[in-house]
Amino acid sequence: VATVCQGALVYASAKYMSFRLRLPNEGAAWHAGVKHFWKIFGLNILRKVVISTTAAMAITALAKISVSAGHTILFWVAFIAALFIGMIASIMLMYAIGYVMVEEYGFWASVKSAWLLLWKHPLVSLETGLITLGLNAILLAFTLFAVLYLFLLPSILGTYLLTWLPIPVLGTIISIVSYGFFLAVIMFVGAVFTVWTISIWTYLFAKMHQGAMRSSISRLLKR
Repeated sequence: VATVCQGALVYASAKYMSFRLRLPNEGAAWHAGVKHFWKIFGLNILRKVVISTTAAMAITALAKISVSAGHTILFWVAFIAALFIGMIASIMLMYAIGYVMVEEYGFWASVKSAWLLLWKHPLVSLETGLITLGLNAILLAFTLFAVLYLFLLPSILGTYLLTWLPIPVLGTIISIVSYGFFLAVIMFVGAVFTVWTISIWTYLFAKMHQGAMRSSISRLLKR
């Protein structure tokens, strides 16, 4: 379902960017996602394999630090490389899905075209990737904030109330309600952020595909 929805969102976003008259039919977007399910699923698996491999390299470098302090530089090089490669893989994933959904490209053709598009527009891609990475960090901070104020504090309050009202079921009810509220908020925020991210990358794909996108850095340098 997540894979089909990903394709459907890219399809709907691309259609809206092209016409800007009305939102595309959600049924047509869903069926387009179903049609290209295996390609999108394969692209996500390829991305996860790349990210897992680079993460394993960073973890291996981290393990060597416990043996020798001289490997600290190696760890930071591996960590930054893993972060950079993971961001590149994520960017290429969105471009490749765009080629699959909009241009009806095959699996490897979409990967090749995504790399060429990234090579042609590296600055704007990296700018957007860094912005998205920063927003992910903010989302992580919000999650920690939500854990504290939506789950832990009500649970502590429930424990405190039990000292005044010796009703065991009260603590269970408070814990279940606070945990359910926490999950609902996190799922809603995560869903909105995911839809926004996919829409932004699809917009960039459509603009760069038309050759009409320039980065803020390049505009600043030309001044």
